[in-house]
Amino acid sequence: NLNFFDWLYKYDDNFYNVAIALSPNSNVIGFQNFIPISQFDKSAKEQHIFLALWFVDDIAKPGTGLRLFKFIETSFKNYSISTSGFDPKMENFHKWQKFKIGILDHYYMINPNIKEYKICKTNRKEKKINLNENSFKMINYLKINLKNINKINPKIFDLSSPKKSISYLVNRYLKHPVYKYNIIYRSHKKNHSIIVYRKNFFSKRTCIRVVDYIGQNKNIILFKDFFKSLLNNSKCEYIDIYNTGLDKKSLIKTGFNLKKNDEIIIPDFFDPFQKKNITLLY
Repeated sequence: NLNFFDWLYKYDDNFYNVAIALSPNSNVIGFQNFIPISQFDKSAKEQHIFLALWFVDDIAKPGTGLRLFKFIETSFKNYSISTSGFDPKMENFHKWQKFKIGILDHYYMINPNIKEYKICKTNRKEKKINLNENSFKMINYLKINLKNINKINPKIFDLSSPKKSISYLVNRYLKHPVYKYNIIYRSHKKNHSIIVYRKNFFSKRTCIRVVDYIGQNKNIILFKDFFKSLLNNSKCEYIDIYNTGLDKKSLIKTGFNLKKNDEIIIPDFFDPFQKKNITLLY
């Protein structure tokens, strides 16, 4: 999908954010894609790169993959670098390159109103959130669009790392060429928080993934009643979120469960769909 590739990697009319390894006869034998945060906010002062697609052909000389990474690292000397979802076979490589390595926690919230689950696998013992309408308040949240996005208090972005912005939200989410993202803003006294989520689809069923959160880590609990109403009204099977760093007690109080074993299946792959758990390294 060239339009999607351009949106994600095209720097300007002359360059893409792709490092390429060539053989002596100029054939491509390897590449590493990367995404500076400035891809979505040209005025961003934050110097950060997300590493993306990385491939080396079997005919390439040993060390080609390392040279691609080093080319990016030395080209952006003052940048911080992160990546997630990489092949577990590359864990030792990232440790060798002095990355901090970890496994993303996977939290989920099952919709108890669903009689038969097709996307996920759950059990009767699993703790399910109470969706009795008397159990939660319909609190006002602002659904962000291109017309009202400037209502977001810009100070909220001081809480994000790497630092994001209104332009980032517009270009990364609202103008995404493939997925439809929803941005929800909650302002409570001096606390401001944002969640970003999208729907995944399989076999005429839906689930919801929270893909971004901006705010104090503990304040994700401010969305407890929103998540309840979302489950109650959308008929989705569950809501899930991969993360590291969010306050675990707040996530549990919000209604999420931490996935601990394969008895529960909360899929990650939807294009194409695979009904299995995925461990995501960062």
